[in-house]
Parts: sequence; C-alpha cells; structure tokens
Amino acid sequence: MAPQIKRSVADPRERLFSNLHRRKKLPRFLFQPWLAVVSLLAVVGFAQAGRQTMMLWGFVISIPCLAVILLQAVAYEWRFLENPVARFLGRISYSIYLWHIVAITAVRYLHVPASIQSAAVIFAAVGIATMSHFAIERPALRLAAALQQGGVHSASQGVEPSPQAAAKAT
Repeated sequence: MAPQIKRSVADPRERLFSNLHRRKKLPRFLFQPWLAVVSLLAVVGFAQAGRQTMMLWGFVISIPCLAVILLQAVAYEWRFLENPVARFLGRISYSIYLWHIVAITAVRYLHVPASIQSAAVIFAAVGIATMSHFAIERPALRLAAALQQGGVHSASQGVEPSPQAAAKAT
C-alpha cells in the first residue's frame, strides 16, 4: 500500500482561512452562522438611523459587524451566493450602480413614505437595471460581438445572416 501524501491546497487564501475557527487564535463564536445575520441586520439598521445616531454609534458598531461578515465570507463558501437570484443580481450589479441615483430621485419625487423609502429605492433600482440590462446592455453586447466578427446584420436582427444575404452585402 502506498503511503498517504498530504495534498497542498492550491489557493493560498483557502489555506490561510480554511481552518480559522479551529485555530485557537480567534474565538469560535465569531464563526456562528447566526452572527453574520445579526451583524448584517445591525449594519443595515444603523444605516437607516439618523445622522447623530449614526455618527455616535453607527461606526462603532458597524466596523466589528462588517469584520464578522467579511471573516465569515472569506472563511466559508456561502452557498446562498450561488443561487439564480444572486447570480442575476451579480449580472445586473453594474446597471444597479448606474441607475440607483435615478431610483433615489424617482422615489423622492413620488413622495414615498419614509418607512418604505429604502425598500422602494431597492426595488426601483433593480427594476430599472433589469430593463436596462435587457433593452440596452444585451443588445449592445451582441452588436459588439458581431462587429468583432465583422457582421453588423447579425447583431441588429439577433440571427446569423443567410449565405444569400451575406453574398448580397459583399
């Protein structure tokens, strides 16, 4: 029987963070799943607080909470980030970034009650970003791919040109 050989981990981050909770350097409770949820709720809650409360307590509490979230995100593979909704939000994240100011302005213009303003901005930003993604970005990406291949007709129609149409175009 061949001797057992320990395999080295290829990714240095995985080697560094894979057993953080087993090492005696960090307390075990930092790696409890419920703590990430509580930390996220604390950060979001203090983000909604008034300016004076945020300046007084928000940063003091948010920094350790963000450290817990980051630590758990690095130490564990969070499977919920691999679901279709998370992937779609990742796909449209740049559009959300581009359109969030429009969403904020629209929500303020419509005089949405303060209690649901944050949720309204999130839904508006995701909705506008989704429309932008399907109406602008995807057609632009198809056009760019077609231009790189040398055929403008295929990008504008979304289909490959027939051999007869290609012959007429030349």
